[in-house]
Amino acid sequence: MDGNTILRRSMSSDDPNQEILIEIDRPIRVGSMECQCPFRVSLAGVVSIESSAFGADEIQSVMLAFDALRELVGTSYPGATWFSLPLEMAFPRAIPYASGIETYREIEAIVDEELRTRFSKT
Repeated sequence: MDGNTILRRSMSSDDPNQEILIEIDRPIRVGSMECQCPFRVSLAGVVSIESSAFGADEIQSVMLAFDALRELVGTSYPGATWFSLPLEMAFPRAIPYASGIETYREIEAIVDEELRTRFSKT
């Protein structure tokens, strides 16, 4: 990793000889209320995606980078896997919060109940 890269994940592509490498850089403050989190996706050592996620602070910008990576890698490399697991396991989908805290809590409660129901059967 270079001095700016803080996170790295290696994934497999449809071609077993071509590694997908995901790198996330240290977030950069770009304003009093905004941070930028640069990231890259490389296939077989060649950068194929280079972008950034923006958030209110460093943590939010990293979290939004995960969301962006899930979408971009899924679109660009639909067969991508992580330890033979699908992309959704490498970058789980977050509960959206744009609709407000009430909706967020309702969705969270639905997910929690579904998990309890499914795992209490085993």
